[in-house]
Amino acid sequence: MPEDTLYYTYHVSLVNDTLHVEEISHLFWGMLVPPWHAILPARDIKDRPVTITGWKMSLDPFEGAGYGYALDFAIQGQKYTRANVFYDHFYFDFCGPAGLTLVYSASFGVIRSRRVAQPTWDQGLCWDLVMK
Repeated sequence: MPEDTLYYTYHVSLVNDTLHVEEISHLFWGMLVPPWHAILPARDIKDRPVTITGWKMSLDPFEGAGYGYALDFAIQGQKYTRANVFYDHFYFDFCGPAGLTLVYSASFGVIRSRRVAQPTWDQGLCWDLVMK
């Protein structure tokens, strides 16, 4: 890995059909509200297909918040058949400029975290899970 690469460790637990990200961390921007960790449904989301191309996603930046799913995509050379997508673009309208998107699965945990700025979606803070 390059010298300027940062490494972080986070822990998840799977309880029933819910993925819990256990630490308070800036890796999960916008999730730092009670109960102080990310809680994400692990069951397959059935509506709202999302296409991932590079750092771009086929989400309306002013849609609010919700869930979707992505099929057959690759991030950092790792192929994923299916993953859930959580998006929260509420703050674009409320106090902007930030939108949060998490790509995750029960098998891999959080695969991608992406926070982007309006109106161009060309600037943001992002990270990917890198498989060893």
